Amino acid sequence: ESPYRKIIDGKVTTNVIYLSAMEESKHYVAQANSSLDQDGQFTEEFVVCRHAG
Repeated sequence: ESPYRKIIDGKVTTNVIYLSAMEESKHYVAQANSSLDQDGQFTEEFVVCRHAG
């Protein structure tokens, strides 16, 4: 299992969830180095992510 931070209402939270590879494939996963502002929102209009792989 790997740790991931959950996004709620467009903001990256400090809540960490752990997903197995099988569970992870059901979600969109953004790059860990994506820029966030002080409110936890992405600073770029688009972010690189993966899904089902």
